[in-house]
Amino acid sequence: MTISKCDKCDDGFIDTSKSNICDKCGKDASTVHYSWEEWNKLSSKEAAEYTGNLLGLNDNRKQKLELIIDSERKRRSWEICGCRKCNPDAWWMIVCNICGNKRCPHATDHDCACTGSNEPGQPGSVY
Repeated sequence: MTISKCDKCDDGFIDTSKSNICDKCGKDASTVHYSWEEWNKLSSKEAAEYTGNLLGLNDNRKQKLELIIDSERKRRSWEICGCRKCNPDAWWMIVCNICGNKRCPHATDHDCACTGSNEPGQPGSVY
């Protein structure tokens, strides 16, 4: 499946593997292709609306699909980054994915550099 955004109404999506007809405005549209990264930037609601329209789902099912997409995206973001900034509600002990220390600033925020140290009071660390 190739997902594209409609350039006519700027609100609809097109499965170009099937046609060039927009799911919102119904017009034959030239399209702007999304990369996987751009597709993932769509809100869960936009992704559910588009997918639901392709599958012919009613509004209730689209809402359920939105919850599923949102839940899956949260799960995948945790698998990609384990820092405190990306997982503020973590119930587990968070450690730096480079050095393994809980007091490393990189364990608190993935934008901070790994110091390789477990000393308390490091700038950028919550400990």
